[in-house]
Amino acid sequence: MKQERVIFADLLRITATFAVMLLHIAAGHWDTASVFSTEWHVMNLYNSAVRFCVPIFIMVSGMFFLDPERNLSYRKIYLKYILRVAVAFLFWSAAYAVAPLFLQWSNHLPIDWSMQKQAIISFLTGHYHLWFLYMIAGLYAITPFLRKIVLHDQTSTQYFLLLCFIFASVVPLIVLRSSPLLKSTFNIILSYADFKFVLGNVGYFVAGHYLAQYAINHQKRLFLYALGVLGFLATFLLTQCLSEQTGFGDITFYQYNSPTVVLQSIAVFVFFQSIFSNRNYSPKLLQIISVLSSCSFGMYLVHPFILAFFIQMNIYAYLSNPFTTIPLFALLVFVCSFLITLLLRRIPIISSYIT
Repeated sequence: MKQERVIFADLLRITATFAVMLLHIAAGHWDTASVFSTEWHVMNLYNSAVRFCVPIFIMVSGMFFLDPERNLSYRKIYLKYILRVAVAFLFWSAAYAVAPLFLQWSNHLPIDWSMQKQAIISFLTGHYHLWFLYMIAGLYAITPFLRKIVLHDQTSTQYFLLLCFIFASVVPLIVLRSSPLLKSTFNIILSYADFKFVLGNVGYFVAGHYLAQYAINHQKRLFLYALGVLGFLATFLLTQCLSEQTGFGDITFYQYNSPTVVLQSIAVFVFFQSIFSNRNYSPKLLQIISVLSSCSFGMYLVHPFILAFFIQMNIYAYLSNPFTTIPLFALLVFVCSFLITLLLRRIPIISSYIT
């Protein structure tokens, strides 16, 4: 195993993959449990702790796709990367759409037109986690333009990131928590300003490049760590506070572009970059990290099947103390997803597209 792998990026992928599974398990009964119950507070704790999962995936992608040393032609972007995402979407979206029909058929139950229509809609829109493929394909498509921005100079990149933070993170939060009149006014102004190019997750994509490209000194890293901890605590406490006010789970600060999640995600990226970049790893450990990292895409795609299977088997994360059973259940799903991905990678030709 070659040492020149970007190990901290591999470890970030692995961590983000586990975090997604933990998030989906912790969110399983989050909207039905009482917001005043201990179970809900535990779920809120885990939900708040791993909101960095999707932003980290995006930042790692941006780190590589916007690398100035990397040669990326339009042809390569579309015929290698976007094609892979498209094939993965078609395969997995079909699998998740057909699964309910197959379950109905296997139980010798009739399949009516409404179920068939729902399967078609599900195939086109994708399972709940496949939104990520639509999003990442869009970022790949605008990569040539983003490279022109970030390769110009550091100041241009900083300015772009500032616009992203203001208009994709801060302003939407203000609008969301404003009175109806202010919300309407803000929305009209924003529609006129038309800042769409800096909305969505493009800020994370560029931030991954920026953090990997420009050195951050020790004092600034400690400051970012402090902001990250503050971001996590704010997500947890503000979600609890807003939810208890209404009696229902409030997702305002769970949004991936919430300022609190932005701070948390940047801190996690910088922490892994600082701690794991300049270490010596044994060939065996490098091999394990490499295999897990290379399987992370497939594990992300397959894990809802594993979750659904365990639910069908009445194996829940809340059989006893949720504080311990949620992460243990996530670990079980992680291991099963890894083993199934290894099996899928043995399929010739298409394995590189669907895993």
